[in-house]
Amino acid sequence: MMKALGFATILLLLAVETVSAQKSFIGGVVNQYTPVRDIDYCTNTIEVDNVFPFQVGDRVLLIQMKGAEVNTNDNNNYGQVIDLRGAGNYEFHDIKSITNRFITFESAMLKLFEVSGRVQLIHFPQYRTAEVTSPITALLLNGAMGGMLVLEADSLFLNDSIDLSGKGYRG
Repeated sequence: MMKALGFATILLLLAVETVSAQKSFIGGVVNQYTPVRDIDYCTNTIEVDNVFPFQVGDRVLLIQMKGAEVNTNDNNNYGQVIDLRGAGNYEFHDIKSITNRFITFESAMLKLFEVSGRVQLIHFPQYRTAEVTSPITALLLNGAMGGMLVLEADSLFLNDSIDLSGKGYRG
């Protein structure tokens, strides 16, 4: 029998370059999340529950959290992934427009996402220089959103922890 492993995901985008800019001091939950309800590949548009705090020009992460088909038969193949069905797919996009609950991206979505697989849109901060001064974490994955920590920084100073304990799939 396969033991269920809990996990959360940390995605840090770091560029290797020296930047002289004001430092941002960060801690707590730095992301904003919303579930995706529908996807229109023809217009590069998604429908979300909540467009706040998304703004035109923002860089965002679109990610499918679940959906894989797994062998549940009581045999040696228990737990084997049969078909990913989009689980783990992700793409970065820039927001072109926002109308009501619809967000349109500047570029085409290249991967197929299954909305039933718990797709979420994540707003993440972008820093020149960031210093972690109190633990940074993610929203608890509630089945529809959370469980991810995403930020982008040219330079990141870890003077405190990154802690996603119990925040991901099955805690």
